[in-house]
Order: sequence, then structure tokens, then C-alpha cells
Amino acid sequence: MRKHTASFANFICKFGERNLVDYLEPIVLPAFTDAELAREYSGTRYFFLETRVVNVGSAQEPSYAVAGKFVKEYSLKREQIFDDRTNTLKPDEQQMETAPSAFFMLLLAEHRLVYFAETQSAPSLKAFQATITRFVVGKWKAYVNKAYQERNRNGETATWDEIYEEHPTPRINVVPIAGREETSKFVKRFDKLSRFEITVHERNEEVDAAEMVESINGHNKDLGGNHTKVVTTAGGEGLDKAAAAKKVAVLTHAGNQSVKLVGVDSDGARLTGENNDFSVVVEMEIPLAQTVEKAKALFKKFKELVASKTVAAGSATAAVRAKVAQIVSAYI
Repeated sequence: MRKHTASFANFICKFGERNLVDYLEPIVLPAFTDAELAREYSGTRYFFLETRVVNVGSAQEPSYAVAGKFVKEYSLKREQIFDDRTNTLKPDEQQMETAPSAFFMLLLAEHRLVYFAETQSAPSLKAFQATITRFVVGKWKAYVNKAYQERNRNGETATWDEIYEEHPTPRINVVPIAGREETSKFVKRFDKLSRFEITVHERNEEVDAAEMVESINGHNKDLGGNHTKVVTTAGGEGLDKAAAAKKVAVLTHAGNQSVKLVGVDSDGARLTGENNDFSVVVEMEIPLAQTVEKAKALFKKFKELVASKTVAAGSATAAVRAKVAQIVSAYI
């Protein structure tokens, strides 16, 4: 079996104050499983393949996920090659179709995403976020349109504003989960750290242990915002790098915050780092098998990292777990 890397993220999906589970059946699962959906961007086509709902846990302790392939289809083009016999460049136009892919496993109750690059040049997490956002918004538009028609067909006088207030526009953020060791290594690359930015995103149902984050979330909610940014800067010798590393590890462990560090390295060159640069990435083998076996392999690795406190497990109430189990019974 070939080894590739797996990364981990928090999948934040909000409909106003409501969460993923509230629209899991009519919008979210169809966005993942509708095989006719595709996003085209700049000559590239993105789509999901062989996606299904899976119990990655056991019969006694079920844990439900949606899993499958995320494919990036495009054409590789070249205009010239190097001829080492004549030591010259020669025009040589060629084109080849390619479709690199990643395999994903999203835990529906805990909102944890495990993302496994199956090939070189696999599509990025940002492309994954952009694609599922497009699909979820598309399913949401169909859902609110149907709700509007049904309300007016039944003799009610519903306006579009009322429908949108009842079923708010979906918002999705896929936030990489950073690791303590990875963060420490990256911060050591700074000779001077001059800027520390933290963006606090709205949460799913979980509670964040960081007191500052709780305060910011309350501020965000009071003002009706989706996220809040806090910036700390320093001149002179810059910010305390050791303290910054600890803060990044704590603030990004749950996957509800994005961090950006700005400064210079030992050569005086500008250096920046974000969640992706110090996220938890592990090399692993995955069986060349079907969706169920692959999803269970990723879930096993995820549980190992949770046990070692490398990544946060994510939390879900008994009510959310029960609702997810009820909805996915039609898919399994």
C-alpha cells in the first residue's frame, strides 16, 4: 500500500443560529451524495465520487460519517520540452487529461473532517470548502424555493424575506486543526514575530475551553457577526515567540479559530504562517478498497490521534447523535 498524508479539520456549517444537523436530511447529505453536481472553475471540474453514509464505529457504539472521493479533473498542457542532445528548448505542444483525488471522511455529529490525499496534486482543502459550499448553497436554494411555493400554495402569504429568515443562507468554514509540535517547529523559523492575528469563527454546537474565545464568541453573537478578528502587533524585538507558540496550539486545537503569524526569518525575509502551515498532518497507509474500508481506516487513525491528544475529538450531545442516527438510517 502506498503512503500518503492525512490532515484534520473542523467542518463548521451554520444556517443562521442553526447547525449542520438541522438541515442534514434536506440539504447537507444531498449536497454530498448527488452524483450530478459539479463545480467548474477556470477549466477545472470538481466533484464528489462514490460518496456514501457509513457507520465507521461499531454496532454497539456507532459513529456516522459521510465519506467518498473528491476529484479534481483538468487538462495538463505543455508548450515545449528541453532537448538534452542539442541543449535547446523545442516547441512540443501536448495535452493530457488528469483527475487527482482526495478521500474524505466527515463525522456528522462531531463535524470532524479527515482528509486523505490519494494522489500527488490532490485537490486542496480550500477547493473542498469552495466545492461543498457551492453544492450546499445550491441545495438550499432549491429547498427555500420549494418552501416558498408550498407556503403560498396552501393559501399563506409568505414573502421571500420571511422564508430567508426562517431558513438562513448556509455558511461553511473548513478550519485545519493545528498541532502543538507542528506549531512550535514553525514558530522557531521566525527571527522576529511582529504580528499575531486570530480569527474566531462561529461554532457548531461545541463549547470552547478558552476563556478569551468564549468572550469573543459572545461579542460576535451579540452583534450578529460570523467571525471576529483580534490583532496583536509589536515593534522592536517583536512578540514573545514561545508564548505565541503556546497560544496558537491552544487556540487552534479545537478548530474554531484561524491564526496568522507575520514576521521575518533569520535571513530577514518576510515569513507568514497560517493554520495550514502548522496543521496536524500524518503519513499513513490506506487500503486500496471501497469507501467503507477506507473510511474506517481514517476513523481508526483519527481515534489514535485523539487518544494521544494530538487532535481534539469534537463534541456532540446525545440529542444530536440520536438525530443523526435517525436521519442516516435511510442511507445505510
